[in-house]
Amino acid sequence: MTRMNVDELEARLLRLETSSRDELAAEWMKAFGVPAPRKSSREFLLKAVGHHLQVRVYGDLKPATRKTLLKIAEQIRAGGRITDLPAPARTLKAGSRLIRAWRGETHEVLVAADGRFEWKGERYRSLSTIATTITGTRRNGPAFFGLRDAETRA
Repeated sequence: MTRMNVDELEARLLRLETSSRDELAAEWMKAFGVPAPRKSSREFLLKAVGHHLQVRVYGDLKPATRKTLLKIAEQIRAGGRITDLPAPARTLKAGSRLIRAWRGETHEVLVAADGRFEWKGERYRSLSTIATTITGTRRNGPAFFGLRDAETRA
């Protein structure tokens, strides 16, 4: 399977829009390696094949997101209420300072206006990169800087 760029993806998606059900079924076969379900509608095939192509370019859901969605689907199928929605992600405001002591040294990280992080005069896209640099081992940045709640840490 060759790698596809964004422009190629857009062109393929536009071609799919005008494809017949039979053409979409052939695309399904290419994408999934099995025949399309016999009674599937053109719209279903269009969405499924289009999604498959987008995953190839942009990547799939994170495992945690997939797990949450499956849990919500189970609750809906069981006829119950959806009780385990994840807490909204904590956002850091520009100008916030994160301070962490590590092995006798205090580290201060500033949240920049563009959402990046400044530490020791350098700019970083992720707190995890900074935490890994400080400790010398892979670390979850938000956890390292105390941004995860006690429930998540347990």
